[in-house]
Amino acid sequence: MKKLFILSTLFLCTITILANKIDKTTAKKIATNFFYERINQFSQMDYDAVRPAETFELKNEDKTLIYVVNMSNAGFVLVSAYDNVRPVPGYSLSGKYTNTDLPPQLAALLEQYKLQINEAVDLQIVATEEISGMWEHLLTNEPGLLQPLKNNKAVEPMLTTQWNQGQFYNEMCPADGAGPGGHCYAGCVATALGQVVNYFRWPETGTGSYSYECPPYGILTANFGNTTYEWDKMATALNKSNLATALLLHHLGIACDMVYGPDGSGMYNHKAAYALRTFFKYSPETVYVYRDSTSMDWDSLLVSHLDRAIPMYYAGWSVPNINGHAFVCDGYQDGNYYHFNWGWSGSYDGYFYTDDLTPGGSNFNLAQEVIINGFPDTNTYSYPLYCQGAKILNGTDGTIDDGSGPVYDYHPDSDCSWLIAPEDSVENISLEFLNFNTEAGDVVTVYDGETIAAPVLGTFEGNAIPADITSSGDKMLITYQSDAAGTAPGWLLSYTSEI
Repeated sequence: MKKLFILSTLFLCTITILANKIDKTTAKKIATNFFYERINQFSQMDYDAVRPAETFELKNEDKTLIYVVNMSNAGFVLVSAYDNVRPVPGYSLSGKYTNTDLPPQLAALLEQYKLQINEAVDLQIVATEEISGMWEHLLTNEPGLLQPLKNNKAVEPMLTTQWNQGQFYNEMCPADGAGPGGHCYAGCVATALGQVVNYFRWPETGTGSYSYECPPYGILTANFGNTTYEWDKMATALNKSNLATALLLHHLGIACDMVYGPDGSGMYNHKAAYALRTFFKYSPETVYVYRDSTSMDWDSLLVSHLDRAIPMYYAGWSVPNINGHAFVCDGYQDGNYYHFNWGWSGSYDGYFYTDDLTPGGSNFNLAQEVIINGFPDTNTYSYPLYCQGAKILNGTDGTIDDGSGPVYDYHPDSDCSWLIAPEDSVENISLEFLNFNTEAGDVVTVYDGETIAAPVLGTFEGNAIPADITSSGDKMLITYQSDAAGTAPGWLLSYTSEI
């Protein structure tokens, strides 16, 4: 891409002592204490169960600047190697750090972290009392002094997708034998936009059409208004062909004048917000905001959207604005760390610090941008559409919900059904409920076959996430009825087939 989107961040300030080098043992202690506080905001984990594992050192030449500490079960913590900067620039509560196959945007972010820490050391920038207090707090030997964030504000990651740009995702992109699966990459912009619009499951059909020339692949055309986007057939992650997902990503690429290529695809413009407004029926107020030119408070801008369950297309540019990458901001913890879905099959998704506090040093935080008000145009169109009647789904993988989307409650007096009957020969079908919250009497029933005469695999109501379900054969029927009384946020499930 001409510009590699990157998030610039970090965290320096002043007091009276110079930077001290942090050794690996200390870094593991910092990581353990920090992870314990963070994981217990969303779940319950005893302190003794939080154990550090493999540790990586991120260096500038021979100087270690960041430790990456994997946790024994899952997750990792970035720990600064000097105590004149914030102790933890980022972390993840899931997955592992391997130092290989890093998302380009995360790799660039880590380089920016290293640049900032290295500058803080070289300039002998000294820590504020606040930063010194952070280190002191996380170095405690008394677990009882740690502060799990149970009462702090947070929004858990909203996206259920773990999409990527390569094989299967790019199946509708221009053919090129040098690309993954014989096609050009879908592009980070399309993947980020795709995960956002899939979250809202909107639109059902687009509006208008668009064509442009993309050498050497010729004229690329999308007729958005003549396309039905089949959200029920889009899976949370792809390990086989899924044309519904691939078509969406290609249309988003065309809408943004994607410059396709076998080694990477990107855009030279800022057309993503325009594409959502013009072709995908999103609010007329869907616009870019640039951190270096807005008078808005950046944290307040992000939090106000995330608190309203609106994930944000986010882009960062490396200084001096040569490369860039797009991703999605879909949650936060403690108002300081924002959750990013990198569009890299879920790898390295985590929470990262987004401010730069480098008095007298380089300005690292300006090259960031977001799309605000990225929400369906409810003034012009009916959204959400709510489920209606009976559907037959002939794909092998996808997602199903009550039709209310992620923001609104479901409709009273619903009576809907979905028959999963893949055209391909499959052994069985499995369900995983991703969200579940219904009022008493509003019931999801799963049958081990194609009619309500088939054995019942489960009947569900309330707010507990049901256990996974697997059919004994190649068809599964799901029904949903709600009464005329109260409503609730509803449910979302993922289905996969074993071929």
